[in-house]
Parts: sequence; structure tokens; C-alpha cells
Amino acid sequence: MEFSERCIQTLEKEGFLNISEQSRGSLTGTQSFPAAATPTALIVTDGSLTVTFAATLHSLYVGDRLDIPPAVPYSITAGPTGYQLILGEN
Repeated sequence: MEFSERCIQTLEKEGFLNISEQSRGSLTGTQSFPAAATPTALIVTDGSLTVTFAATLHSLYVGDRLDIPPAVPYSITAGPTGYQLILGEN
């Protein structure tokens, strides 16, 4: 089974209702996301990225997971080769 599929299955087992795969190239800049009412999970499946929330930078690489608490806005900056991730939201 492919790594992305395993990540999706993990988030499904944890009860995430909205799961999607997203990717960005290295030149897309920083994207901001509003605070969600429920937790958000990010699992990197290719490349790298930096997530900023609560005034803290989190550098993520393939295989890394970051859980963002509810009611916290965040932003994502693509790494030098871009990224691909699995996003779980409720």
C-alpha cells in the first residue's frame, strides 16, 4: 500500500471526516488558512514545508505529522521543491 493511502486510512480511523491530498510547487509563496472549529491534521507525503501557527514555526518533511488545534489560524510555506500532503479536517 502506498504511503499516501496509509496516511488517509490513519486519519479515517481517527475520525477525520474531510480528508484531501494537496500539493504546491516551490514558487507558490505562503498560503494562509483561517481558524477551523475542529482540529486539523497535516501529514507530509513528499517535499517539505513550514507551518506557522501560534507564533511558532514548524518545519515538516516527508513522514512528519502536525496537528493544529481548533480555533488557531495557520499558514504554510512550501519548501524548495514544493510539497504534497494529506490534510484531515472535521
